[in-house]
Amino acid sequence: GVEQADFAIECDETVVIAADRYHLQSVVMTLIDNALKYGGRPIRITLSAEKRNRTTEIRVADNGCGIAREHLPHLFEKFYRVPSGDLQRPRGYGLGLYSARQVIEAHRGQIDIESRTGHGTTIIINKIRILLAEDEQMLAEILSDTLTDRGFEVALAYNGEQALQMTRTDHFDVIVTDVMMPRLDGFSLTRRLRSEGRNVPVLFLTARSA
Repeated sequence: GVEQADFAIECDETVVIAADRYHLQSVVMTLIDNALKYGGRPIRITLSAEKRNRTTEIRVADNGCGIAREHLPHLFEKFYRVPSGDLQRPRGYGLGLYSARQVIEAHRGQIDIESRTGHGTTIIINKIRILLAEDEQMLAEILSDTLTDRGFEVALAYNGEQALQMTRTDHFDVIVTDVMMPRLDGFSLTRRLRSEGRNVPVLFLTARSA
């Protein structure tokens, strides 16, 4: 007969996601389908969408057997399937998560997985968040608008010290910084970030010629 699943939706009604509806819906349905295939017995699935670290995050969580650590880096590779012995024969062609990653990256987002053996699996989707540090306000706004139009979430800082303070309270995936800024220049900002243990990638902007 048809197998039943306990399906919960936890969504913040204020969340707005700028995305191609068809493709994002296809990704979410792929993740739910995987959770149905590999969930525990009885199957329990939770779909959530909320603001975390000031960016929108979508999660699909199941109560399945989980995935061993050594397989996690390969899950979004084309044709990759987790070997499962006689416990649960893998189904499909190993294309679902690969295709999901292509769609999410095309939306300037990222997709990740949290899982360990015996504790279920959670797939996490969120936007790439950029901290832009630039002391020239007009240039900062032009760059911010350009990055936003390309699908990134952007936060602005107008000097290095402000940028440093923002990294202490918020999560950023990339920092784009001017080299010459008041109070704390781009190189000094990077040194302070590294000294505080934050290894976020940093890109430098400069109008100076070599």
